[in-house]
Amino acid sequence: DDITPAQDVYLAFGHNEETAGGGAQAIVAVLEARGIRPALVLDEGGAVVDGVLPGVTAPTAMIGVAERGVMTVHLTAREQGGHASTPPADPATSRLARAVLRLHRRPFPTRLVAPVRAMFETVAPHTRGPLRAVFRSIRYTGPALVKVFPKLGPELNALVRTTAVVTEMAGAAGANVLATTARATVNVRLLPGDTVASAHRRIRRVVADREVDVDVAWASEASPVSACTGAPWQRVAGAVTATLGADVVPTPYIQLGASDSRWFCTISESVYRFTPFHLSLSEREALHSHNERIRVQVWLRGIEFYRALITG
Repeated sequence: DDITPAQDVYLAFGHNEETAGGGAQAIVAVLEARGIRPALVLDEGGAVVDGVLPGVTAPTAMIGVAERGVMTVHLTAREQGGHASTPPADPATSRLARAVLRLHRRPFPTRLVAPVRAMFETVAPHTRGPLRAVFRSIRYTGPALVKVFPKLGPELNALVRTTAVVTEMAGAAGANVLATTARATVNVRLLPGDTVASAHRRIRRVVADREVDVDVAWASEASPVSACTGAPWQRVAGAVTATLGADVVPTPYIQLGASDSRWFCTISESVYRFTPFHLSLSEREALHSHNERIRVQVWLRGIEFYRALITG
């Protein structure tokens, strides 16, 4: 189509979003050097979904107004080593196992952060039964509600606390050898309000063993929170209802995974994360998996969304 946008539009494609994000950082550096501060940044993120939030009857467009930070933490126990036929009383692997178990048994505390509160306030009018009043009064019911969320599934748990899970473990090179170094890798996802430094301190307190080193191998702070009011938000929300359905509710939330969008927060105050596809449960489960797919009509509507967003 012969369309001339009323403002500059930049299409930014990082080459390594799935692994490191260095491409996006380079793009941001170029834009910053040119004095360009986008009024709106939109990256991949939540989709239009049904039945994800308990009691909600309308389809919701989950628009990320923030995303959790990421940390890679190494827990390391060391010993002299030797033959497995003559093990010491407290080998490095045992010390590491105790540290991992402590971390598992003492998760980060739950709390209600502003984007999650806004999410429930937004969907309250579209919620059936007693949950309607609960969500509408989330400022008051929130402290009790967040204690229940972890029991309702991993996604709701991740919305109300910083999570830490061991993803890798390594010991000796052979079955009959004592490990001189036993190491566990912990993947930490920071809720806004928690920092790399505060999470590091807490993990050290929970491990509570001077013979187990707790080191941050890599980290990125949680992103700032973009507004779910004002012109940039309304532009995204308006494109949603205009192209994806008048019954779809644009809903702010915290994106649980990391994306390239976090790097753009240094040059824009309005950074959102949304993928304009109405995905079924089977389509969501197939993401990054076998038979990953979306329906053709869903893809075409996504194109219409971007057209509406760019043209305003």
